[in-house]
Amino acid sequence: YDENGFDRHGYDSSGYDKDGYDMTGISINGQFDTRNIYDNTGYNRQGYGRDGYDSSGFDRDGFYVDSYNLDGYNYQGYDRSGFDRYGFDEDGLSSTGYYQNGSTNMNIVTSHVDVYDSFGFNKYGYNKQGFDRDGYDAYGFDINGLDKMKCNYY
Repeated sequence: YDENGFDRHGYDSSGYDKDGYDMTGISINGQFDTRNIYDNTGYNRQGYGRDGYDSSGFDRDGFYVDSYNLDGYNYQGYDRSGFDRYGFDEDGLSSTGYYQNGSTNMNIVTSHVDVYDSFGFNKYGYNKQGFDRDGYDAYGFDINGLDKMKCNYY
């Protein structure tokens, strides 16, 4: 629970959200939830549209649609696939292997090159797992994390 007594899904220990509704949409006093009923302007009685934002672009928790503000649990606004509106996950990594700062995770970048030869390697010499023919990734480490430069071959 956060400092206001709500879990990460927005419910208190009694099972009600901050507006007094339980998960089924019934309020503490037995009234039905009208938050999902929209008028002809596209907004509900609380002033939020179907996208969850009011006419000024703020959501019900006060976060702006284009911001990187965090909620009480330090989570950003991720979609169902786990990526924020800029295409990055909670570690700052995109699905194609690029970090927000521009650096790359070569294991992912090379595995997204779609053309593989009959041995399972792409044009850069990496397989779908991101390892070359000797079993090392682009940074010189094998699957166990051993450094290629420190290995002795006889």
